[in-house]
Amino acid sequence: MTTTNQNKNKLIGTKGFNRREQEVGAHSISYLVYNEKKKVRNTFVLSHGAACTSFTMQPLANELKKKYPTDRIIVIDVPWHGQSTSTESITGKNVIDYSVIVNEFLSTLIKEEKIVGKLTWLGWSMGGSLGLLADKGGIPIDNLVLLCSSPYWATLSAMTEATPALLDANSSVDVWEAVILSEVANLDKKHVDVFKENIQIFLSKPEVAVNDLKVLGPEFYDLRESLSQINAETFIFGGSQDFLANVELQNLLYTGIPKSHLEIFDDSHGLILKPKRIESIIKSLKSSIK
Repeated sequence: MTTTNQNKNKLIGTKGFNRREQEVGAHSISYLVYNEKKKVRNTFVLSHGAACTSFTMQPLANELKKKYPTDRIIVIDVPWHGQSTSTESITGKNVIDYSVIVNEFLSTLIKEEKIVGKLTWLGWSMGGSLGLLADKGGIPIDNLVLLCSSPYWATLSAMTEATPALLDANSSVDVWEAVILSEVANLDKKHVDVFKENIQIFLSKPEVAVNDLKVLGPEFYDLRESLSQINAETFIFGGSQDFLANVELQNLLYTGIPKSHLEIFDDSHGLILKPKRIESIIKSLKSSIK
């Protein structure tokens, strides 16, 4: 069953988007969709990273809408995250568990012709991992856009070396909020205020942040040996200052995936929140995705 709730639709850049929910077993996957006309050339599906929500993908979604005004754009809340809900507990679940649900979600939307035309997946950080797992799982992705993603994630202690407080479950949410907000420093006050308002959606689920940080590790997710099986045309964007998905990891993706392209910016893990980087990313995609 699919429902609509326009009242939740307050995120920056969501003019023209509708909020939808898709039931997938015990889960209700919440997503925003732009342009629900039956015939479009492309469907873009955007996915956020760990311990975040769909609001982090809104600047990118808004720019895609400007550059591809006649195509469809879907921005999802990963299972358990943001406005997606479940009757099951998230405790102990990891990116593989998320991907099983996401793949069923995508299959349903394809079957119901809510995803039509060429399918492009744009995933930031863990969202890129979900895109790789979707392709590996047989979802017919034409173009895969990996934004600061990785073929595997380091252990928790390694990932949090730069911000040790993340290891403390009691303070992890506060630190993660600070990290996210620091990345939008280049936005104007209106945008930052909206991000602060809507981060409360995420902060209302502290168990999600804590769980994500605990289950990111190579024992849960490691596709290094499977990259050669990725079928989609793949566009890899990374940051030279990214300590979570460093340049070495971007090169692993590039050398491992057959049909891949690599671009490294002088930036950090939060580059997808910055207008100038979003503009550069879309400019690079425009030459290949018509």
